[in-house]
Amino acid sequence: MTHPNVLHAQTALHALADALGMVDEAIRDEAITRVRVGPPSAAPRRGPRSIARLSALIHSERCDRVTNARAGIHQIGSTCAPVRAELLDLAHRAPGLLAEVATDAAWIIASSLRRRPLLVYGHAWRIVAAGEHPAVGYLRVALPCAPSAVAQEALAILDGAADHAWSVLRLDRPHMPMPGNPPCPCCDQRMLRVETSGPRNSWAVTCGARCECAGPVSECLCGMVERCAGVRHIWPLAAIWRAEQAEAVPTVTAPQGDLKRRRGAVMLA
Repeated sequence: MTHPNVLHAQTALHALADALGMVDEAIRDEAITRVRVGPPSAAPRRGPRSIARLSALIHSERCDRVTNARAGIHQIGSTCAPVRAELLDLAHRAPGLLAEVATDAAWIIASSLRRRPLLVYGHAWRIVAAGEHPAVGYLRVALPCAPSAVAQEALAILDGAADHAWSVLRLDRPHMPMPGNPPCPCCDQRMLRVETSGPRNSWAVTCGARCECAGPVSECLCGMVERCAGVRHIWPLAAIWRAEQAEAVPTVTAPQGDLKRRRGAVMLA
């Protein structure tokens, strides 16, 4: 079974990609729904051209805003701008942000897998990762093969970028409650949720209470083959469904003399 650090890193990669894909939609929604400030005559236009001009202005002032923020100087009160500056900043960075973050994480993974010829990161991945950035395609393949400590370093990069993107969007990461609302096997709280970022076969289950694994020494009840103390609990959804299906298969135990009489009922069951 995949190490929890690897599962967290895969989930963060998919969450970052989903967040960056929603930036344009978030800008359109905010331009329509944001409350106008000031008299109607002073309210800016909210068409695509007006937002494009505002985006260029915001981008030109980004260095000043970053400098002021580091100095503790922040805007007080509301603004008449139809879209938040941080959202426009994210839109400017979105085309290259996923590639930038994925490349940083890919080189960390590649350094630990340099002795494995098929997982060496290079120009060949431009062909393998057809339709997406080579670093993203490399991470999808190489992350499950990475050591847990290296996956934790990649997780720090991917998770930080994903958290920032979703905080700018003012949304939570895509998730849904676990069907049946079962209790967490560790903290016993009914806060399990399915992280629905990325393709369905990569979905994972996490605990909304953010409970952490107690590790193999303390015999944590998470049931993971590889248990790592201090790591937030996460389970691959596909493995959970396979386990549930295996438990649902009935096992028939009958006396030898009674087996022929019950064989028809067993086959119909």
